[in-house]
Amino acid sequence: MRKSKQKFDGMAGMVTAFLLFVGLSLGSVVSQASADDGFDADRSLIIYGGFGYFDEARLKWLNSFVKRNEAFSDIGRELQSSVQQNVRSLPRRHLERWTSHPVIFSSSDLSSAYESLTGYEEFDSEIMFREFDHAYMLVLTGNFEHDAMFRGETSDGVQYRPYNMVGVSVSLIDLMGQHEIVLSASDAVIVQDSGDFVLSSPHLSDAEWATRYLAAYKKAADGAMFNLFRLAERANPKQISDSWETYMVTGAMVMDPDRADQADTKLNAQRVEAAFDWNRDLYPMTSGRTPNACAPASYCKPGSAACNAMVGFMVGATSRALSQAGYKVMPPPVWQESSRTADQLARYNLRLPMSGLPELARSTPFTFDPNRASYKVLPSLQGIGLTTGTTKQDMGLAADAYTAFLAVSGWETDSEDCSQIYGPAFETLQAEGLHSEVRPETETELDQSSRQILYFIAINEAFEALARKLRK
Repeated sequence: MRKSKQKFDGMAGMVTAFLLFVGLSLGSVVSQASADDGFDADRSLIIYGGFGYFDEARLKWLNSFVKRNEAFSDIGRELQSSVQQNVRSLPRRHLERWTSHPVIFSSSDLSSAYESLTGYEEFDSEIMFREFDHAYMLVLTGNFEHDAMFRGETSDGVQYRPYNMVGVSVSLIDLMGQHEIVLSASDAVIVQDSGDFVLSSPHLSDAEWATRYLAAYKKAADGAMFNLFRLAERANPKQISDSWETYMVTGAMVMDPDRADQADTKLNAQRVEAAFDWNRDLYPMTSGRTPNACAPASYCKPGSAACNAMVGFMVGATSRALSQAGYKVMPPPVWQESSRTADQLARYNLRLPMSGLPELARSTPFTFDPNRASYKVLPSLQGIGLTTGTTKQDMGLAADAYTAFLAVSGWETDSEDCSQIYGPAFETLQAEGLHSEVRPETETELDQSSRQILYFIAINEAFEALARKLRK
């Protein structure tokens, strides 16, 4: 076999050829590939794109990690290295249907894949991608982030514990088409220090918060990637375009207390509105805007970090539960403003500065449009509760039980008009969560931020119960 006389002249030439290749119509190459009913894993690649970010400020910490030359870019590199290591450690069998090659992290990986396919050690960079029929990219995106400081009284005085929450989605994007998402999965986490770690002051430096967000993003990225790999093992790339049963969690709601049929149910719903700054009177119904499955109404009081965190966490946790159950779950949509109207759906350019192939870091149009999903899912927080009792040992301690009640519904909608609903995606599911906290009996009432944290943990437990129901 005669080998090409033209040597590969470095990463830039190869990647430029790649971008030209995937950006064009591909002519007869794609036509020939499309004509085949089969899918050749030897002629397919998966490229790691890393964490991306949108040109907006909602994800302060992730953007600071991912953007180059930012204060915490070094932590971003640590995040990148950790996620890459995790991807390499996941079993290759999960991706066997999609590619026979290892995930591509660099130009040398791409060269190895080419040599494995063709036997050529040296190649013409302008034609090498003609050997491949499919190319996909793994892209991670953040959904929300929130932090708070828990204040509690102990026998040693007032002490503090930091908490933070993040949501992450991992998507497999078709680079040879219109950047469609063919598979996606999510995770959402609450990170808290162990009971032995307490602070005497509620103040943490930016560097200390950055370290905690690093741990949270590592955990959420690993969970989302694991969910995606499991999904890829079951999904069939030969039929992926013909089985577009995808789900998207488009928002989160709180039950209207006036619709409760029992006094305690009404009280639990009212507790949500009081604890999380939720006020349905704020929605401008008189403006003619009609909420639908793609753009549910938002009743968060303007500027409320707790309410926005509640909505973000519920969207992320519902996406996590569906992902764990094996559903194809699109990343949540992003709106430019809180009014959540369709004309203000964000169409940000996604940037990938953490990619090992620098030319792929340039801006790519990418829209989290709900119309890309055939099923829309909406969780509703039905209520929260709190009961108090004494501990069995009666050592001057009290036990508080925080509860949360969820309901999750889904609908199949028209691909062009979300107000047209064809039917339910699944039967409405309900779940409960419980979190217990032991404290000194003499402790005064917790402040609102501390109580929100404990309710968030109970809400998270409810979503864990929901995931178990979905898996049955």
